[in-house]
Amino acid sequence: MKTLLRISDDITSVSATVNQIEWLRKQLEVIETMLRPPKEKERPVMGEEDEDFPEPEPAAEQSPDSPEAKRKAELLKTVEALDKKLQAIEYKLVSPALVNSDDKYFVEP
Repeated sequence: MKTLLRISDDITSVSATVNQIEWLRKQLEVIETMLRPPKEKERPVMGEEDEDFPEPEPAAEQSPDSPEAKRKAELLKTVEALDKKLQAIEYKLVSPALVNSDDKYFVEP
């Protein structure tokens, strides 16, 4: 009986750890999105423009060589490296094949 209780406690502990790692990785995903340079927007096809809502003026874009852009690029690399480390730890605790079977993950948006 003691062995079963220890196994149950270990499973609970691993589950809590994996949930915390998933939460951290989700936060890193949001930070990555904020640090990535904006993608080029597609131009609307003639006649598809929404006349009720004019497009906002584009924000002043930064040069890729600006100090702020360089800091963002360095931060992005650091965030990506941390995400890979967290994923490696997660895969030691849970099989990669089982990660996507979790209810929090969806195949389609």
